[in-house]
Amino acid sequence: KKGAEILIDIIRFGNEFSCEESITAYAEIARKYPNKFTDQVSEVCRKGSQATSPEARSSYAWLLGEYAEVIKNSEEFLKELYESFGEETLVTQQQILTAFVKLYLKKPDEGSELITDLLKKVTEESENPDLRDRAFIYWRMLSLDPEATKYVVLSERPPVTEDMQGVYDGLFLDHLVDNMGSAVSVYHKKIEEFIPAAHLPKLIELSDDEWEAEEKEKEKKKKKKKKTKPIPKPDSDEEEEAPPKQAPQALAHPPGFSSPPVQAAPKAPPVQNMLLIDDDDEEPPVQAAGVDLTEEEQKCNVALVLEENKPGSTGQTGVRIRAGVYKDGSNMRMVMAITNTSAITLTNWAVQINKNSFGLSAGSISLPTIGMGETAKGLVEIVLNQNNLNTTQPPGCPFYLQVAIKCSLDTYYFQVQCLLNSLLAPEGTISKESFKQYWTGFPKENERSEELPSIREDCRTLEGVKKRMEMFNLFFIAKSQKKDTGQLMIYFAAKTINELPVVMEVALPGSSGAARIYAKVSVGPLGPLLIETLKFILRAQLLTQKEQK
Repeated sequence: KKGAEILIDIIRFGNEFSCEESITAYAEIARKYPNKFTDQVSEVCRKGSQATSPEARSSYAWLLGEYAEVIKNSEEFLKELYESFGEETLVTQQQILTAFVKLYLKKPDEGSELITDLLKKVTEESENPDLRDRAFIYWRMLSLDPEATKYVVLSERPPVTEDMQGVYDGLFLDHLVDNMGSAVSVYHKKIEEFIPAAHLPKLIELSDDEWEAEEKEKEKKKKKKKKTKPIPKPDSDEEEEAPPKQAPQALAHPPGFSSPPVQAAPKAPPVQNMLLIDDDDEEPPVQAAGVDLTEEEQKCNVALVLEENKPGSTGQTGVRIRAGVYKDGSNMRMVMAITNTSAITLTNWAVQINKNSFGLSAGSISLPTIGMGETAKGLVEIVLNQNNLNTTQPPGCPFYLQVAIKCSLDTYYFQVQCLLNSLLAPEGTISKESFKQYWTGFPKENERSEELPSIREDCRTLEGVKKRMEMFNLFFIAKSQKKDTGQLMIYFAAKTINELPVVMEVALPGSSGAARIYAKVSVGPLGPLLIETLKFILRAQLLTQKEQK
């Protein structure tokens, strides 16, 4: 009692270091003598909220849970610990989790919302398996039978006693130490006391001479092994497959509600390309399972950019991403179909785009929490940012955005193709006079042309081509028809988001049966990008690897 009073005085008037040490010591006394020194525990916790050392904060959290019904406004103290939960050490986090469970069991009205929030936070965000599994166990116990949980968590613990030196004699202590890794150290009994002698191996007693001979024989065998060279194993191409990891099952309900049996989430099939592709080298597209794309999103090439077996910056795998960039009016976005094949829930998203030739940067993001085995759609706004402009490198063809995406599992890097049609301004139309100036004024080296053996069926007429091109912010200017062949020539113009004009001609299939595209640009590197975009629009496919070379 005198020691506890001295500790209270130090906690009241001592410096920071002595105060924190005294909080830890007070918690040890409370463990040794439960419910004997509860008068000042509220004052200890008020000081404990200011502690910074892990030991003091862990003791503070234990006191809050152990005496939740005694401490006035204990739920307010625990709310502060909830806010700083991610910054605490693992030991302190475990104490906080148990304290929240005790608060709920002792004061259900005050603790119901707090425990639900913390269990959800730990099971979804914690990367430590011990802490996460403990939260899962608590949640399941509370949702199935709170009374049984109370019996387990709040049961009386045996008093803290002296060490075993005075309880057992030296020979028995040696026996316990020798069998530290067996049930002997748990039961504090000799092995023959709880295992029938018939099941024990028979021990052969040796004399001193026999024991010495045995030891010499062992030494000889050790020397022989050192001299013998190991035989190399034959090469084999076959490797044993590791058993597949099974994801832990999620919990269905917060405490206080009846909980149905938990079922593991079905593994979603891979997300497929949403684009209608007419290419002999690719498989026909399939509707993306579990992900609904809007009409605008389907205009871009949603392609696989990250495979689930590709590790992140810390070596974690289990994230599969299909992505594409598209234009929705004046807004530019990246759509992603993300599949979670890992054993944890994916949350806490962040996205960054590397410096590039157009100054494109990640704006606001809308990425949901994705459970194990689930697939979900996410959107990232893409904005112009002069600080993200790379003025030393012209855009390549194809043009890729280098993306870093961070989540609760790891940080991953991939690149997503961005067609020029996503970089065209929605108000990019120009007058006929300006078109003529650009058509005759752009340098010869900035001209590109290519023949298209086949185009989409809906692009074989004037109205069909106009409608299709305007979908991608390429605006109709004029048309003409060759007298000798009757081939229809259609002219379009556009401006990039950084005000660079581009003009083009689309010659519909004539007697030759092939269409032809002709492009002129103000800046040379835009030429290949514009041809690539026109092929995509008119043929609904990207350049093949052979064409890119």
